[in-house]
Amino acid sequence: MLRNNKGFALLDALYSLSLMLFITLSLFPVLQIVFTKQYELETRRKMAVHLHKELVQRDGVFPSEEVEVNVNGVHGSLLLETEQNQVKGCVTWNLSEKGGDEHICFYLPPKRE
Repeated sequence: MLRNNKGFALLDALYSLSLMLFITLSLFPVLQIVFTKQYELETRRKMAVHLHKELVQRDGVFPSEEVEVNVNGVHGSLLLETEQNQVKGCVTWNLSEKGGDEHICFYLPPKRE
C-alpha cells in the first residue's frame, strides 16, 4: 500500500483548517446581525418599561409635556397627553443603525369612580 503518507497528513490538516476557517468566518456576519437585533429589542423593551413607569407614577396628573429620556445609551422623547378621557403616552427614539424613528404608544383608560 502507501508507504510514504506524510503528504496525505499535510493535505488532511490543510483541508480541516480551511473547513474550520470557512465555518468560523461564515458565522461572524450572522452573529453581528443577532447582536444588533438583540440591542434593538433590548432598547425597545426598556423604552416601553420607562413609558409604563411614567404613566403609573403620574397618578392621574398628566399635563401635556415632552420629557427627554436616555435609555440604553439612546436618546428619546416621551410625550404624555390627554385625549378623549384617555391618557396617551408615546415614546419616540432614533436608532442610528436602523435609520428611522421608532415609537411606542400606551393608552391609560380613565379611572373608574
